[in-house]
Amino acid sequence: MTGRVLTGQAGGATGFSLVEVILGITIFAMALMPLMGLFGRGSVSTQVTSDYQTAMQAGTSFLRTLVALPASQLPIGNPVPLDRTFGTTAGQTVRVPSREVLNNTTFDYRLQIRYVMRDAARKDLWFEFSPEPGRIASMTAYKQFLRLDFEVGWTSRLDRQPERLKLIMYKADLE
Repeated sequence: MTGRVLTGQAGGATGFSLVEVILGITIFAMALMPLMGLFGRGSVSTQVTSDYQTAMQAGTSFLRTLVALPASQLPIGNPVPLDRTFGTTAGQTVRVPSREVLNNTTFDYRLQIRYVMRDAARKDLWFEFSPEPGRIASMTAYKQFLRLDFEVGWTSRLDRQPERLKLIMYKADLE
């Protein structure tokens, strides 16, 4: 678009006509719409990724704290009732809520704790212990483990569909 400047005699108009201005604004707006769409999509993708990372961080934090507790202080259940404090030793307790709001997203938690058995037909695990060259020592292989399944659920900001993240950790029953 080339503008024209009218240089006229006395009383002559200068600048662009109204039609040219409206046409220029329309072309500019059409060029900006895809760019704004990219920014909008990027913002939504960032929120979706943020929700997933928050779910991962919260679930991992609760699960690691629960695994650090003695096995005798972990209740067996499917699901384990939440909204309570686990652990009885001072300084070694964790409160796990059933629902929590983080970053404007509501996360629902579900915990399952059960015993699983190691296959008794398998031989013990071996590794090379090297204070003395050539010496082989057996590594303790526990036959009974606690399996902790921690599930985090939330509603996706992208398509409003339910999302789930399931974390599994094993703890040897040392007691």
